[in-house]
Amino acid sequence: MHLDCGAQGLGVDPRLIKTTLRLKDKLIHVAGVYLEVGAGPNAKNIDIISRASVVGDKGRDCVIIIGDFNVPASRLKESGILDKLGLEVFAPSNGDTIGTQGK
Repeated sequence: MHLDCGAQGLGVDPRLIKTTLRLKDKLIHVAGVYLEVGAGPNAKNIDIISRASVVGDKGRDCVIIIGDFNVPASRLKESGILDKLGLEVFAPSNGDTIGTQGK
C-alpha cells in the first residue's frame, strides 16, 4: 500500500489524499477529496478531481474517489469533467442533497 504524503506526514494537498491497494494482481486506487464549498465545478475543484483520477493508469486500474464534494452529483455530471476523465457517479437516490452544519 502506498499513501501519498508530504515530509511531515501530512497530505501534500489537504484537499486530496490518495492510496493504492494491491489485491493479487489488481490495483485499486482510492482518493479522498474535499472540494471547495459553494464553488461548484470550478477550475480548482476540477483540478482536484483530475489529480485524484490520474492514478488510474489510463482506465486500466480501478479508481474510487470518495469524500465531501460540496457539489450536487447532477452539477458534476453536467460539467462534463466526469465524462472527460472516464468517471461515473455512484450516489444514493438523494445524491443531490447537500447538508449544512451536520443537518
